[in-house]
Amino acid sequence: MADAAHRTRQLFYQVRLLLDAAHQPHDPLVEVAWQETCYEAALGALLKIELSFLRELAEAYRLQPQRVHALADLQQQAQQRDQRLYELEVWRADRLGICSRLNMLAAQQGLPRSAEVAVAVPAGQIAVQREELKPLEELERLYQQLKAQVDMLRSGLLEE
Repeated sequence: MADAAHRTRQLFYQVRLLLDAAHQPHDPLVEVAWQETCYEAALGALLKIELSFLRELAEAYRLQPQRVHALADLQQQAQQRDQRLYELEVWRADRLGICSRLNMLAAQQGLPRSAEVAVAVPAGQIAVQREELKPLEELERLYQQLKAQVDMLRSGLLEE
């Protein structure tokens, strides 16, 4: 579990650094460009966390992480071995929350979306709180939610 877990932690650390950097004072002429650059880089790293964590789960359950490129790949591997991955069920249930919102932000920025976005859900069915947040504040909130989710699921892996 070391390789994928290390990569997941590394991505969370990068996001934290980028969000902190976005709030550092800069010359007013470049402040908006700096914040946008930090925002896009942090968003890109957050999108990579999903795949990294799925590979981490594959390692923990002694599956083949190198064959995991999307949520469906991990589900298929688990089914082939008749394994039930509790963490995967929780992750899938929350997918329409955090990951969907991250993918919507990526689409707005013209960035590539996470590993598997093909969850066909009509727009009106996605439960996203429409708070009036600035982009960095929203990204910060999504970072905290995603980190809490991964930490909670990871703690279950360590207990077993």
